[in-house]
Amino acid sequence: MKRFSFLFSFFLFFTSVCSAQTKDSIPVLENDTMRVSVLRGIEKFYISRYDSVSMIRSMDSLLIYHPAIKMFNFNSTLGNIGSSVFSPFYKWDYSVGFRVGIDSRRIFIWESSDIRFVNSHKRYSRVNYVNGSKKENYIEVEHSQSFGKNLDIGFRYNRINSLGYYTGQQTYLSRLNFYGRLSSRNSRYLLLFNVALNSSKNQENGGITADSLFEDDLVSNVKFLPVNLSGAQSQVKDNSFMVHQHYDFGKKVGSRQLAIGSEQPVDSMQKVVDSSLIFIPRFRIGHELSFRKHFFLYTDGLPDTIFYSSIFLDSASTHDSTGVQNLENTVSFSFFGGRDYKNYLSFSVRHQLTQVNYGGNVPDTADGSVFVQTDWFNNNNVFVQGNAGISNKVFSKVWVDAAYCVAGYNAGDFSLSGGLQTTYFEARASATLKEADYFAQRYISNHFEWTNNFSKVFNVGAEGTFVHQKWKLRAGAAYNLVNNMVYYAQDAKPAQYGGAINSIKAFVQKRFTVGKFSLDNDVTYQYVKDYMPVRLPAVVLRSSFFFEDRLFKKALHSRFGVDLYYNTAWNGYSYMPATGQFYLQDGKRYGNYPYIDVYAAFRVKGARFFFKLDHAFAGLLGNTYYGAAHYPLNGRTFKFGVDWTFLD
Repeated sequence: MKRFSFLFSFFLFFTSVCSAQTKDSIPVLENDTMRVSVLRGIEKFYISRYDSVSMIRSMDSLLIYHPAIKMFNFNSTLGNIGSSVFSPFYKWDYSVGFRVGIDSRRIFIWESSDIRFVNSHKRYSRVNYVNGSKKENYIEVEHSQSFGKNLDIGFRYNRINSLGYYTGQQTYLSRLNFYGRLSSRNSRYLLLFNVALNSSKNQENGGITADSLFEDDLVSNVKFLPVNLSGAQSQVKDNSFMVHQHYDFGKKVGSRQLAIGSEQPVDSMQKVVDSSLIFIPRFRIGHELSFRKHFFLYTDGLPDTIFYSSIFLDSASTHDSTGVQNLENTVSFSFFGGRDYKNYLSFSVRHQLTQVNYGGNVPDTADGSVFVQTDWFNNNNVFVQGNAGISNKVFSKVWVDAAYCVAGYNAGDFSLSGGLQTTYFEARASATLKEADYFAQRYISNHFEWTNNFSKVFNVGAEGTFVHQKWKLRAGAAYNLVNNMVYYAQDAKPAQYGGAINSIKAFVQKRFTVGKFSLDNDVTYQYVKDYMPVRLPAVVLRSSFFFEDRLFKKALHSRFGVDLYYNTAWNGYSYMPATGQFYLQDGKRYGNYPYIDVYAAFRVKGARFFFKLDHAFAGLLGNTYYGAAHYPLNGRTFKFGVDWTFLD
């Protein structure tokens, strides 16, 4: 009865707040925010411009450092930070290319598309450290330095080490990125490079053996809860590098006056300086070379014949590996109108060479077991791609992208997408036809073997969003239709749904502020029919209520607040550690449990720190909080964190 009363009160609160605000979608800038230039990466085969952005993180990004919660407002993990993650929202990947499809830890891997190139014109450094119960340690270090106007070099390092609340749950993650930018004095030539080194090692316990022991609080310490696996471990290594270079052809226009720090024409209220001739790019030749090596290893010293339904290679030990090497070359030709790169037309040709190999242990009379390669695959893909975009007084951006695979394993795959953006409205639509991931088509290991010939997967989608910065409001809706969807069924093996699956999503984000109190919410509703092989919580909500003020003659920026995370009950996913895949299950329905954090956060110039009690009321409404089926989330946890930024 108490639980019903709480939930009833909660939903009254929820319905009274008809809109919500996500963490950083509607930014609230602060007076002492430090801003530097950041080249966000390579976008549609032309280089994004350097934009001035805040490098001192907001209070929200300081408090919400967990990658899964930061991305989804939802703890969609196996409980411990650094463990495998699934998306609670339906989101289609519009890119085309060969994919293996072991992505449950993609969120913890830095790739070329994730790298930002910082141009601070000085030395920029940042240190972030968080310490929590159960030996949870999170550290991130970043440094960038400019050598003159034409050379920037920097690095970023992140390490996560957490013992976890439950037996056999320890995670370890290390990722390091080096990056650099070199440009010619006349700005016609630009070279970018980055190297990313990622490594993780996780214990795999297979979930707890009996949910009733946890839910009925039948053990004195959750560390005593029996788990399915006692000696299993998974390891991921992902290393990559990228070199991008291009040269611009164009002309210089006559001398004119410019606003200081701007390329826009001066008005009567701005200070001015005399500028030299301005180079206007008209045509660009570009080339990009990238290489990535991904390795997934799963070991179990004593395979459990109850947990694993089959053993094909070696009953004494499991040592399954998947190796992927990918080499890509892209040549592009781009045409520009104006001088700000907003009007463009680009054509490119991309060659993708991929090698996949599987390996495992087999018995050997002399050594007990020996590792052998069980399967391998080589593939060459050739893509042609085109991109176009314009901007004018009505539309700040109108764009269209197209890609088609003319040869290789993915021959016939295509992607077509486009969109527009105005001051208050954004819209996009897309259609893709793609080959199923190779891992779902063919796999050989100690516990799983399959060979499939799935049809190509077709997806169409459309999304519209209304944005009003002054109102701190963002609202929108999306529709997707997917045909021949590939998923992992209740036997943890891949399957294909031959019909069409329709999904609908609507979201509202809004911040309300009255005096020094704020209510900052983000709510998403999504619908898909229950019998479809897509599992989604109908409602996902984050609500943050806080008091914010500047104390001690406004020197100390302070925030005291409560964060609430909630999602409706749903038949979520199970997890198979041997393959690293989440799969369907109908035996466990979880959710409908409020997850509440209480915190105090402070900032003095570039230094920020917080004290937080995660899941402060754990167990108050029973022990029914899960990240995935049979994987309970962490209990009450005290955390301390500090983030310090330096610019000199």
